[in-house]
Amino acid sequence: MSEYWRKGGEIPFISVIVPVRNEEASIGTTLDSLLAQTYPRDHFEIIIVDGYSSDRTEAIVRDAMKRDRIVRLLRNPRRLSSAARNVGVRASQGDVVVVIDGHCRVPRRDLLWVVAQCFEMSGADCLGRPQPLFDKGNSRFQEAIALARASWLGHSQKSHIYGKKRGFVSPVSVGCAYRREVFEEIGMFDEQFDACEDVEFNYRVERAGHVSYIDPRLAIAYRPRNTLGGFIRQMMRYGRGRCRFLRKHPEAIDLDVLVPPAFAVGLGIVFAAYRTDPLLGMVLAAPYAGYLGIVMAESIAVAAARSWRYLPYLPVIFVATHVGLGIGFLLECLSRYEDDMFRIPDTVTDHTAGGE
Repeated sequence: MSEYWRKGGEIPFISVIVPVRNEEASIGTTLDSLLAQTYPRDHFEIIIVDGYSSDRTEAIVRDAMKRDRIVRLLRNPRRLSSAARNVGVRASQGDVVVVIDGHCRVPRRDLLWVVAQCFEMSGADCLGRPQPLFDKGNSRFQEAIALARASWLGHSQKSHIYGKKRGFVSPVSVGCAYRREVFEEIGMFDEQFDACEDVEFNYRVERAGHVSYIDPRLAIAYRPRNTLGGFIRQMMRYGRGRCRFLRKHPEAIDLDVLVPPAFAVGLGIVFAAYRTDPLLGMVLAAPYAGYLGIVMAESIAVAAARSWRYLPYLPVIFVATHVGLGIGFLLECLSRYEDDMFRIPDTVTDHTAGGE
């Protein structure tokens, strides 16, 4: 595919940044899929940025380093995902920077060729990718999460993260690969974020006028949380990130972001009213009866299209999505930043050559 790139006759050098922390269950799969890429070995690097994992993540990465010298290991003293991205970008050498999480699988061996092709063909400064939650080995519950999140009721319709669109789009929800010039112009990821840091960065990419392009061939597979509690905690984390995003960019406020916290506040009012006046509580709960009707209707529609075996899970997952996002948003609204949490360390250690 080298014919798709025209930059002084050379294909781009691509830096793949992989932020990790306690990813021993998945980092091996991620690394194997990256090391299997057919892109020329002298034109890409894999930078693993570890937030002091307490499991076998580092050992697995070191084993990969012994197999292939293109793998590097850096430390992320702040342990935040946003900080890990910055550590990787600053240490990278690429004309193009691609961010891939340590808990995903790259389904195709020519992904980096497709990255190069999409940049050349589109002239874009940023590439977006779909991130389907369907993967080999998913449990029935995880498959139900994937179906619910891909539904119109499970994610914002402004997002292309679960779609198959090809063309120019807003990068806000999907941006993952960037020309180096983008960082030189707009700066790095904001380290006051440990969720939605990519959304915030991509929002600045869009505001700066950079063009973004998405292609379904860039999709990578993620595995959903395997327990309801883990899924709710994930949604709460996303909710907190949304609130933090609006604190920084209040001009970006829209209905999609406000509905979950309004939903959660309303639930609290209903429960409080019912405790003092059951009749008033039932009256105030009427809109939620309508909401549950919509949830059941969409759950039946999704199950009918895919399999009835998912029906027991889908209503719970839809409600958990909305409640988790709402509660997380409200908790963040009530919190205050801790200065110590965002203190930037003076040094970053490169463990490519071994040592501690």
